[in-house]
Amino acid sequence: MAFPRAGRRRFQTRIVNEEAKAFARNLFITYPILLVIFAL
Repeated sequence: MAFPRAGRRRFQTRIVNEEAKAFARNLFITYPILLVIFAL
């Protein structure tokens, strides 16, 4: 019974890791745009 719970937790951490990668990618894309907007 403990094994599926651990597997589910590992799956959740993997999803969080993918979301962190996507968030970092979006931040890396939008940060220069925000810099340009604030520079103007």
